[in-house]
Amino acid sequence: MVLSACETALQMGKSAGEELISVASAFANAGAPSLVASLWEVDDEATAELMTEFYRLIKAGKDKEGRPLDTLEALRQAQLHVMHLNRAGATPFADPAYWAGFQLIGEYR
Repeated sequence: MVLSACETALQMGKSAGEELISVASAFANAGAPSLVASLWEVDDEATAELMTEFYRLIKAGKDKEGRPLDTLEALRQAQLHVMHLNRAGATPFADPAYWAGFQLIGEYR
């Protein structure tokens, strides 16, 4: 499950029991074995780049050297892709604020 919207992993208030505290926790409680969610407001363009690369890697199932990819490694490589993305000689998404907010929760394989 991928929740590429803003703050989908952010807890809303304190949990005193089993109540819903984030969008990600709702999907986890519903049985999603793993999910990718964000901790803060994310930039639309950087997120589109990140998700496009993430899904490309997942679909390929292998990295550039032909090694098998798990979900965690696909997310890491997609984040590196966004961080190093070159546009007209600049790296507009090099700051971690653009890509580091996404985390994998649950199973990574």
